[in-house]
Amino acid sequence: MRLNRAMILAALALSLTAGCGDSGSDTTNIINSLFRGTLNYTAEGGGASGNATSAFGGAGGSLGVQSRGNILVGVNPAPLAPALPAVPVTGAAVASWTNIQTINSGNAIVNGAITADTTGTAATLNVSTGDLVINGSITSADNGGTETNLLINVPAGTVWISGTLRTGNVDGTPSGDNGGFVQITALRIIFTGTIDTRGENDAAGGAGSGGSVIFDTEGAGTGQTSQLLVGGSMNMSGGSATGSGAAGGSGGTFQSYVASASNGAVHIQGTNFALNGGSATGTGAVSGGSGGYLDLQGNAGVFFNGTYSGNGGDAASSDGDALGGNAGGFYENDLAIAESGPCAVFGSINVSGGAASGGPAALILGGDAGFIDVNNGSDANLGAGTCSLLGADSSGSGGEGGTADFFVDVGVAGDIYFDGVIDVSDGSGAESVQGGNAGSVSFTTSLGDIQISGSLLLDGGHGSSGSNIFAGPSTGGNVFVVAGDGTVAGGGSITFRGSIQANGGSDGDGADDNDGARGGVVQFICSNPAGSIYLDPGSSIQLDGGNAGGTTSAPFGGDGGTVQLATSGGSTSDGTVGGNISMRGSILARGGSGLGIAGSFGGLGGSVGADSDSPAVGVGGADGRGGDITLHAGATIDVSGGFGGSGGDALNDLASGVTVPVAVIFDADGLDSDDPGENGIVQNLGTIIGRGAVFDGNGGDVLFDGLTAALAVGPSPGALDLSGSGAGFLGDFLGQ
Repeated sequence: MRLNRAMILAALALSLTAGCGDSGSDTTNIINSLFRGTLNYTAEGGGASGNATSAFGGAGGSLGVQSRGNILVGVNPAPLAPALPAVPVTGAAVASWTNIQTINSGNAIVNGAITADTTGTAATLNVSTGDLVINGSITSADNGGTETNLLINVPAGTVWISGTLRTGNVDGTPSGDNGGFVQITALRIIFTGTIDTRGENDAAGGAGSGGSVIFDTEGAGTGQTSQLLVGGSMNMSGGSATGSGAAGGSGGTFQSYVASASNGAVHIQGTNFALNGGSATGTGAVSGGSGGYLDLQGNAGVFFNGTYSGNGGDAASSDGDALGGNAGGFYENDLAIAESGPCAVFGSINVSGGAASGGPAALILGGDAGFIDVNNGSDANLGAGTCSLLGADSSGSGGEGGTADFFVDVGVAGDIYFDGVIDVSDGSGAESVQGGNAGSVSFTTSLGDIQISGSLLLDGGHGSSGSNIFAGPSTGGNVFVVAGDGTVAGGGSITFRGSIQANGGSDGDGADDNDGARGGVVQFICSNPAGSIYLDPGSSIQLDGGNAGGTTSAPFGGDGGTVQLATSGGSTSDGTVGGNISMRGSILARGGSGLGIAGSFGGLGGSVGADSDSPAVGVGGADGRGGDITLHAGATIDVSGGFGGSGGDALNDLASGVTVPVAVIFDADGLDSDDPGENGIVQNLGTIIGRGAVFDGNGGDVLFDGLTAALAVGPSPGALDLSGSGAGFLGDFLGQ
């Protein structure tokens, strides 16, 4: 990501113009609306079609939020921008110019349609001491097949843009010219108008790229609203190309800074940014253009509630290779000061890869999805809605799902509250699925609580191995939730009220044999003596294995996934009582189906482990004081084997007694001390199911290690169904 930013800056070769003082500056308050805002984020990989041996869907995108405060997703309303200040109505009239025009004193106003020309590469407008108001339009001249760049410098004042700036498509001829870039340097920029820097189309090969735009307010005083964008639109998309060897133009990039970050806040309310790559259609090898980046940096905070589209361009060749364009990405405050103001991300972000289709024996690659990267020095406020970071479907290989990471900095007492939807599932393909497993989602705090009330989707893609023994469906994805960094005393608890689905992929082509893929992994870890884990009523975790397919008895159903709930327990040394694990709702980690014919096998059931004095989670762990572990009334754990010609087993050691592997473990006695004063109580008030499946599957084993409610050693089993099917044996229980 840093490389992309450095390349953009090097390509623009822009200089920073410093300034000081602004008599019109104002300190602003954030006014919240009365409704919950949404964030619709789409980061799908591009689709692909063509020869199955060489067609690949693009990878999914990534979502990263790092904060030095709270991370709030879907629990707060969207911020509204501050009220617009009054616009100056008098000033020197700006006329058309060539090379450089300077207004030496007072304000300047553009009311008509004027042209900015140059004998070099850039036309420059300087307003030395006052403000600049653009009510009309400024269009850069065509400069011998190269669009003119536009530089506006207002070092001591504000720039108002309600009119139009245009540096792309200015000559009226679709000849593949690049759009010119725009840089505006001022103490404050207020935008409600239009900027057009599009690249030109081309019917003979290479289309033009969109020009980039920089709003530079790094001279503004801290605490000011240095950039205020309300409504309006910016189109920096690349042009489209047709013909032999067609190449779409890349989208331009919008930056709210030159060197590091705006010193004031950046507010964006209802503005539309179109930074898409251009399409390519023709013969021979063709390629779609890359999407552009939206890069917002503000030391006093960034508040985005607009629309951004940075998609890669599609590519279609009738007889050759086709490469879909890669999408752009969204940066927010990763370059700002460490103690920067809060960040908000609402509205719509679409950074999907371009689709691709090509010749019958060609290389066809769908474009990769983009990313969103929020690095915040205070609170991060994201809207409710759907974040789709999907791998793409394909007639060849499905694309990989993306990643989503929410992280509060080490040593910061910030909480995470999540009530949205994230989908990082793999794409499906007639052949394989790239990457081997679906995407991942993580939530991490150092000293704060984590509350998840939304939905996480991490399904594996369906696929077929064909002639490739390494191909086939992909496994479900991984969810990691960690409260406490394991090295610092303190930390928070984890409360789960939502849903997680991370099923393994199934066979994608019944004409050949394919095993189902394994379900995903979910880990909830409290790495601090006071933290506990709560799976609340209505919560659900589903990690089922995928189904097998084929024509013989060889394929196996996919195994069920794994759930691990671990706390460090209380601390014997300081007398802290904590580390409880409370389970309501449902946990499903069942084996996938085999083919149901003689000799075929269903998948093994998955596993659920709850350890309330775990040695693996840092401060306080394995010192002998275990928390209580309770499966409450109405709650269900199902880790049964999958149906098959020979039914899948629930996990067991295939012998009398209980040793590894075990289907369900509740361990509140980390040091095996059997000390009623230090060990936790283990109770099964719900239902645990670990059945062997039809036909002849074996039941699973269950181990409880801790105390009864009466503080006696050896918990009772509660309601267990560990039955075998047909000739399969009954699973065992051990309470110790």
